Amino acid sequence: MDSKHIIDQMSRDHACLGQLLRAIDKGRWWNADHPSQLAIELILEEALQIHASVSMIAKLLNHMDVEKPLSVEAPLRL
Repeated sequence: MDSKHIIDQMSRDHACLGQLLRAIDKGRWWNADHPSQLAIELILEEALQIHASVSMIAKLLNHMDVEKPLSVEAPLRL
């Protein structure tokens, strides 16, 4: 596997995450008229996993020759 394949996969994942964020409608999906069956703690756990992965990729890229340093804010906590 080469870097093009990795970047292509990250682009597909980015598009998918964008679709997921639009689908949840700014969080209303778990407390609106039709609440989700998932507990918020499960969603937070997965969101923290995404954050950890993005943070690690940013950290790795900061060691490479990128245009500007990347930073990722601290994750949310319940």
